[in-house]
Amino acid sequence: MALAPKNALLLLCLLPALCTAQVILKGKTSSKVSGHVVRANTLLVTDDHGGWYEQGVVMSQPGAFNSPYEVALPLRVTSSSGVFQVRMDTPLILQHQDRPALQFRPAEVKMGATDDTQQTLTLTSQVFRNPPAASQGEDSVGDFLLSITALPPAGEFNTVTGTYSGVLSLTFEPVLE
Repeated sequence: MALAPKNALLLLCLLPALCTAQVILKGKTSSKVSGHVVRANTLLVTDDHGGWYEQGVVMSQPGAFNSPYEVALPLRVTSSSGVFQVRMDTPLILQHQDRPALQFRPAEVKMGATDDTQQTLTLTSQVFRNPPAASQGEDSVGDFLLSITALPPAGEFNTVTGTYSGVLSLTFEPVLE
């Protein structure tokens, strides 16, 4: 009995489904995957309690009318390399709230470790070092003091009195050695 061409085509279509084949793999059949975690470099600047000065800071004048206003801000710097640099983005200008042309004389901004000499911050970066880390592979932590002093505008007390404000913008950058 001969199959009609139509039935032969049907039979050929069913053959792959009816046949099973054994596949043999040769060569490498497994792989070992390993990973290496690289810890990111850290440079974290906070106040001495781990926060920040969100409400701003108030400068005070402990001396006479012609003495400077001042404030000292404790900072804590956490660093992977232990070395970082700081610069002022723009000079600090303290302006009268209602009369912006009335300004404090140029402010002096300094920073240093709490137990060391302070360096004057300018538009050029100054390098600072944290104490060594407690153990290998840990970040170093340093306590610093940021000091700001500025003389009030020249003039009589009743002509320069008022509310003054300004923005201090600093850039902290890690230094890799």
